[in-house]
Amino acid sequence: MNRIFFSAAGAVALFAPAFAFAQAPSGAPTSISALYGAICTIGNWFFAFVLAASMIAFIYSGYLFFSSAGGEKVNQAKKVLTYAIIGTGVAILSKTLIVVIGNLVGADVGPFTCS
Repeated sequence: MNRIFFSAAGAVALFAPAFAFAQAPSGAPTSISALYGAICTIGNWFFAFVLAASMIAFIYSGYLFFSSAGGEKVNQAKKVLTYAIIGTGVAILSKTLIVVIGNLVGADVGPFTCS
């Protein structure tokens, strides 16, 4: 245990000066508004992906309901429909959370724009 600790401490001490003189890459955000813009862009991609997956789940659950004919697939269709509703709620809450955080930090916020 001590050997692992001292090896890790030695590695940190060896590379610490390199981290101290590191510069931000040219595309890195340098202000709160730029950071919010990057987070908002990632959030928009997440929103679109989860919303698309939820819509596919809604369509699939409808297919399961119609093809079940009252059989065992009804329970599976209910589960898929429940997960689709939860997915839609998560997508909407993620977008709302990003807008609320943008308002808190004072960034220029719009529901569908990232600036």
